[in-house]
Formats: sequence, C-alpha cells, structure tokens
Amino acid sequence: MSTYLLNGEIDKIPEYVIEDYIQHNPKVETGREAFINFFRGFLQLKPKFEIINMCSEGDMVYLFHKCTLADGSVNKVCDIFRVENHKIVEHWDVIERGVEKIQSINKNGIF
Repeated sequence: MSTYLLNGEIDKIPEYVIEDYIQHNPKVETGREAFINFFRGFLQLKPKFEIINMCSEGDMVYLFHKCTLADGSVNKVCDIFRVENHKIVEHWDVIERGVEKIQSINKNGIF
C-alpha cells in the first residue's frame, strides 16, 4: 500500500482501504472517499517521502517517515494503521511540522 501512496497512485487506494475506513486525524473526514479526496489535495503539495522505519505487530502497522514538501518544509510523521484482511481499516498519525527549523541540542539528529 505505502508504495502506491508514495508514488501518488490514488486509483489503487480502494484495493487497500475499506469503504468505512476510520480516520483519527481531526483534519480529515472518515471513510475511504474522504481519504482519497484528502490525499488528492495533499499531492498538490508535491510531497517527497523518506521511510525511516516501519514495523508491524499483530493487526497494527507503524510507519515512521520524513515528508518534505515542495516549499521546503519538512515534517516528521508517524502513521499508525490497523489492518484487517489485508486492508487498512483505521488510521492515526502523529505529525511534527517544520522540523527543518529545529536546532537539536544533541548530536543524534531528528530522524
């Protein structure tokens, strides 16, 4: 699924997301069509994704990635998906915006 999203292949979403998909991001409506509409608009920002880490446990998939937008802003994102029968049924995210402006007080890096 993530490869299709990373490549902007919105037409593949129905193959991987159930119709009554549950969304927990307060800025996105719930349901597959709402997800498609959101992602279509998001692609206008010309995002580039760099996967930092991905793992799964049981029915949960965690995707930690760097998202750089065309305007140069960088977001640190953790997407959390609940999956049933090989389809996404629920989504949460944690987004730290504008990390390109952050000066770290350690040498570990933000990613």
